[in-house]
Amino acid sequence: EFELDIQKSDLENIAKCRLLNDRIMSVERNFLSPYVSPKESPFRHILLGSGPHTLAALSNHLDFLWTDHPEADADLFRNQFALATCTIQGCANSLAGDIWSLDKDI
Repeated sequence: EFELDIQKSDLENIAKCRLLNDRIMSVERNFLSPYVSPKESPFRHILLGSGPHTLAALSNHLDFLWTDHPEADADLFRNQFALATCTIQGCANSLAGDIWSLDKDI
């Protein structure tokens, strides 16, 4: 739906372009983890950042759990997974509205 909005948009319509840009910027802003201090981790992006809040760190932690690595911590993984899920939900909400309300339509 969002892609169609972009394709059908009139690039001469400044108001429409501004609305689409605001939605894109909102999604990008929501990829910044709100659960990490900017002071401790200035690059808080969950896809491109570095640190325990990123999806890469989550994937590595999952690998540790599968291989019974001594640093694996199931409770920490659950917490990281929940925080990542909430962050991604914020991105989805920026594009489509409240995604949890879509359950009624499925």
